[in-house]
Amino acid sequence: MSIDLDSKDTLPNFDLKIEYGKYGGMYVPDPFSPALDGLADTISALQANADFAALQIKALQAMPLKNPEITLDGKILNTEVYKTISLARPFVISGYLALARHLNLIPSFAVDDKDDLKLFLSAASALDLKAYLAINQEVGKDANLINELEEQEMVVDVEKCATLFNDPSLYAFQNYISNISTSLFIPTATNVGPYPFPSLTSSFISGYAKLLKKLVSEKFPNLPDVILSNGYPGTSAVAVFKAFENSDVRIISVEKPVDSEIEECYCGMYARVIQTGSQEKILSPELILHWENGEVDRVFAKDFNSAIIAMDQSGIALIVEDY
Repeated sequence: MSIDLDSKDTLPNFDLKIEYGKYGGMYVPDPFSPALDGLADTISALQANADFAALQIKALQAMPLKNPEITLDGKILNTEVYKTISLARPFVISGYLALARHLNLIPSFAVDDKDDLKLFLSAASALDLKAYLAINQEVGKDANLINELEEQEMVVDVEKCATLFNDPSLYAFQNYISNISTSLFIPTATNVGPYPFPSLTSSFISGYAKLLKKLVSEKFPNLPDVILSNGYPGTSAVAVFKAFENSDVRIISVEKPVDSEIEECYCGMYARVIQTGSQEKILSPELILHWENGEVDRVFAKDFNSAIIAMDQSGIALIVEDY
């Protein structure tokens, strides 16, 4: 890539909060609470740790990342539309893997698509890490891939998603809880896992937010009028807020229309869940808080262009697409 990953500005600031409003807290059996509190204390002590920083840089550099350049996409009514690719998820994955390496823990990772798996494997190999991989039904059908993973000495679990619920995050979290002293759960967004995971994931996102702010400032001296990103899972939207919370930029998260929202406990965290047909998706506790505070506009539209038209937005719009 044509970006500098050696800068300390791209590294996380660990700011671990217990919860975002009533969401994102710790909802696990009491015996697990001390271990989670201990993990938070250990992580907080890594704020200025050069060894950890070097591990995350090494993991990022090993990833086959797309170039996050900002390009003109066209014009909608009175709005010039630009696009860029979000590196929030690579920053999150690399951060967790660096943490696993630094603490000598075994990553417990949910595989929902091959792109995330490719990033994970590249970084894990660079850090000489083996992992437990819970794999969803679609990816699990690739027998050659499963064989390759087993040859790399990964512990691969395809059976649970194939025979029970098709939810690899659930099984990756269960594996972590079952091996809490030797493993590390790796969520790829701020919408899964109990304290300290939502805030920890958010801290890794802050590294990308600094990079995003730099890229946008170099492209637009006066900054865009509006920046749009996906409302689910909310990883990129959180990054946009972190980058531009103290500016006049309007921040919009975009979701396709949903049937309903409910509240429930998921993977040890109290959460809000959107339902569309038979599908359920967990919302980011941090993004919910920004919606409630009026800091991010929540828009339901079939796509980004439709959202720009619906909001009657003019000027310069930047779309930050998920990786």
